[in-house]
Order: sequence, then C-alpha cells, then structure tokens
Amino acid sequence: MKVLVLQHVRHEGPAALTQWAQEANIPLSTAFMGENGLVLPDPASLEGLIILGGPMNVDEEAQYPWMTAEKRLIEAALGREVPVLGICLGAQLMADVLGARVGRHVAPEIGWFDVYKTPEAAADARFDHWPDRWTALHWHGDAFEIPAGATHVAQSDACAHQAYLYGENALAFQCHPEVTPQWLAGLTQLEYDALRAQHARYPDSVQSPEAILAQTRYYDPLKALLPRLLDPIFLRRQERHREKKG
Repeated sequence: MKVLVLQHVRHEGPAALTQWAQEANIPLSTAFMGENGLVLPDPASLEGLIILGGPMNVDEEAQYPWMTAEKRLIEAALGREVPVLGICLGAQLMADVLGARVGRHVAPEIGWFDVYKTPEAAADARFDHWPDRWTALHWHGDAFEIPAGATHVAQSDACAHQAYLYGENALAFQCHPEVTPQWLAGLTQLEYDALRAQHARYPDSVQSPEAILAQTRYYDPLKALLPRLLDPIFLRRQERHREKKG
C-alpha cells in the first residue's frame, strides 16, 4: 500500500505520521497543494489518502483554486472506500464533501485539552481499542458537523465534534494526533502574536504559547496511541488485499 499525503502549508507536515507509517511499512508520498504545475493522481490509482491541516476554510475555493480538485479527489477516495485520514482542515474538507456543515466554532480551541470517546463509540465494538480519554493538541477556529451516516467517536469540553468514522475506512480528527515538538514549535512561533491575542480573549479554550510549549509530557503517549487509532483503518485494507490475492 502507498498512501498519498495532501499537505497545505509547509509548517504543517505529516510529523509523527511519518514514523508511524515507517513502522507500519506504509510508504508515504506528499503532494504540496498550491504548487505550480501540481497534478493530483488518478483517483483509481489511490491506495490510501491522508489530508493534513492548514489555515484555509473549506469555502475558500476562489482564493485557493486547487481546493476544487482536492475535494474531487477526496470524494473519489471516499467513494472507492480506500483508507482515508483527515486532520483538522482535512477532516473539515471530508465533512464538506460528505454534505455536512463546516463553519466558525463558538470559540477557537488551541492547546492541550482532553478528548473523550463518545457514548456512541463506547457502545461500538470497533472502538474497543480506543482509550476512553486522552490528551490531544488542538488548533482550530472552525469545526465540522458529523456527516450523515458517520459515527461520532470523540468529543472535547470545548468542541463536541472531535472525530468521526465514515464507513469502515475513513477517519477524521479535528485535533492533531500527528503533533511532534518540532512541528508544534514551528507553528507556535509562526502564530505567536495571534495566539497571545486569542489567549487574552478566550482564556478558557486557548492556552498561551508558553503553556502550549511547556507541556512536553503528552508527546510520548500520543506517539504510542497512533497505531491504535490508525492501524485498523490502514492495515486492515492491506490484510484484505493479501487475502484476496491468496
């Protein structure tokens, strides 16, 4: 299996997903959206898709013309039931393609906050391997509604819609399971002034830059959690493919 990564800005790369993919023996290739001359692959050739975050909104196709082609590729991947992972903007683009509303949340959610498995997920055997609670890095001002037919699987105190599963192969996170110290340091430095202003306005849901960078104890648990979250989506596809060939 080869997985295509759609990256929207240079400072929000796959980060911890790179090591997860190496350990799972999943080759990644990256397409930088907005690059001159970029041609997205034929959807029929897709074996897996990861859509990363970014500062764009899902309705800004006039400002970002490449977004139209990206949405078509996401729609095709979902229709073909290849493994798909959407993170932050990626999750919002998936929701938009699936007909769910995406828009400004009541308040931004930025920093390290707990995520909880929903009662719906707790009653679903497909999520027995998920922890009931973990701490994740959040960085968003918009949020998605849960698409029709999807399973709402995670929530936080500030944002009820943190994750959903569509079908058996498409998983979307509003939070950032891919975070690493280097990834977060770059983003925090880039957004430092804006982040301080948001923290002053929304102290309950936006942490200060200093507080965000100081909470280093969460990286290792998140790194250990990634296979539990992602392997059932991506590796199950490989197993089914091997069974068919056998």
